Order: sequence, then C-alpha cells, then structure tokens
Amino acid sequence: MQTYNKVVPRTNTIGSEFLCDVKQDRKSINETSMNENENSTKENENTSVVSEKKKEKVKLPEVEVAVKFNSITKVDTAEHDWSADFTIMLDWMPSENVEDFVPKVDINNATEKAEPEAGGGKVRKRKDDNHLLTTFKYRTKLVSRFDMREYPFDVQYLTLTLKSARFHFKGKNHMVTLKNPTNYRKGHTIIKNADLLPEWELIKLWGAPIKLDETKDVYNGYEVQICVRREYISTLFNFGFPIFCIGMNSFAAYGMLPDELGSRMETNLTMLLTIVAFTGSLRDELPKVPYFTVLEKFNLAIFFILLVRYFALFIILTHSLNQATRVDTRIGNVACC
Repeated sequence: MQTYNKVVPRTNTIGSEFLCDVKQDRKSINETSMNENENSTKENENTSVVSEKKKEKVKLPEVEVAVKFNSITKVDTAEHDWSADFTIMLDWMPSENVEDFVPKVDINNATEKAEPEAGGGKVRKRKDDNHLLTTFKYRTKLVSRFDMREYPFDVQYLTLTLKSARFHFKGKNHMVTLKNPTNYRKGHTIIKNADLLPEWELIKLWGAPIKLDETKDVYNGYEVQICVRREYISTLFNFGFPIFCIGMNSFAAYGMLPDELGSRMETNLTMLLTIVAFTGSLRDELPKVPYFTVLEKFNLAIFFILLVRYFALFIILTHSLNQATRVDTRIGNVACC
C-alpha cells in the first residue's frame, strides 16, 4: 500500500526576503540622500559664510585733505627747492567697522625727513555733523623740479606731495584713500601776508589726489601746487640791460680812424670778455640744466655779433696791411727806375 507524504505548501520566502531587502535599500538610500542634502546645505552655508567673510573687506573711511600755507619764504631755482610753513588738515567720518581710526600723512618730497611740530595730531569731533578732524603743522624745505627755459619770464610750480601712512588693522596694513576737501573745508588757502617772496608773484593754488602705487587702484597720495611768476624787471636791469649796453658800446670802435684797426680790435675784444664775465655770473644764479634760457640766448646772440665783428676787423686789418706792402713795393720799383 503506497503511502504518500503530505506535501506541505512552502511559502515564497525568497520573494519576501527580496522585498524586505529592496525596502531596506530604499530606506537606506533615502537616509543617505537626506544626509547628503544636509551635508550639502551645511557646506553651502559654510561656503556662503566664508564668501561673506571674504566679501566683507575692511573699508576704511575716506580722508579729505586741506592745506593752509602760513608762509612761503624762499624759492631756490639753482637747488630746485623751496621753503614753506604750512598746516595739513584731515577730515573724515567715523567708521563702525574700524575703531580708533586716525589717519596720518607723510611729506613725500621733503629734502629731509619732516616731522610735525609739537601739539599736532589731536583728534577732535565736530558737533554739527559728528565728523572727526586732526591737524599737523610743518616747517620744511621741499623739492620741486623747475623749468628754466623761459628765464627770466618763467612761470614755476611749487609742489607739495603728501602720502597717506598705512593703517594697521586685524594684522594687516591697509592703504588710506585721500580726496579733495569738498564737504568740510572750502579748499586750500594761503593766509594774508604769507607771501614773503620778493622776486615772485603768487598766481594760483590747487590740489588733487594722486596714485603713488600704480599697481593698486587707491589714491593714497595728494599733491598741492602753487603757481608763481617771476618778477623779471630787476633781472632785465641787472643782466640784460648791461649786456645790451655793452653790445651798443662796441660800435664805438667804428668812431676810430680806419688806420687804427688795432685799437678797434682791442675795444671789440674788451667787450667780448665783459660779456663772458656776465655769462659766468648768470650761470651761478641758474641751475645746471642741459638747455639754454632766454637770457642766455640773448647773451650768446650779442657775443656772436661781437665775435663776427672781431673777425671782420681782423680781415680788414690783414687786407689793409697787404695793400700797404704792395704800395710800398710799387713806390720802390718806381724809384729805382
């Protein structure tokens, strides 16, 4: 008698296990994607904070510069310098980001290191608009290149160049921007009786910010110029008029007899040497420049005229002597005959 074992129906455990694995994988994928999103958002937040910090540069206040000249005492064209007593006034608005900001400037074209006088550099606050200000007073000699081509009818520019000192903040040195005095001052001024120059006339005063470092787009310098014109009347009477008189007196040689050509040449040579002496004294008054001034050209023109006249007299003298010897020989020949 055959017996049949009862077949117990098996459940599909593989499919259920697969479904469970798929669900777990989906769940883990969702969790990892959520974690990645959170991490990416955190990274974005961090990068945004870093970029904001990078964008958040230190912005220093812009400083307005005004200069008041108390006296201008000397202009030395031979040494290319001039002396002055002046006060530098700095104005700026306080900054919330940068505390204890106090600007300072240096004299960039002083012959020696210029130090401000005692009592300067104190910061004060205006009550009407709450802006800050400070002043520095200097008495120094400044270098300025002069153009002497039009001497004694020349116009010169007395230059004062300022450079802003770097401000140390958060471990770095920052450049300070200088600008024109438009908000707090009426501009640059020259006080009454400041002109102590007997030979020069003050014409105009102006200033403008400049770039002392061309690699950076910051106007960290400021330049003030005073236009002066020479009073040429005294120079003409001291140098030009005597040389003109010497040139006119040289015509006195033609008042001598034609036979006295030697005396004529002596007179002309004396005038030449006198002009050479005047030219030497004029050179002491002028800087050593590789060109001729107007007065020097006038001196050279008179010198050239006298030199040509000297050679002309020499030729006339030689020709007259030759004529005299020929006449003597003819007379001798006639006498022999």
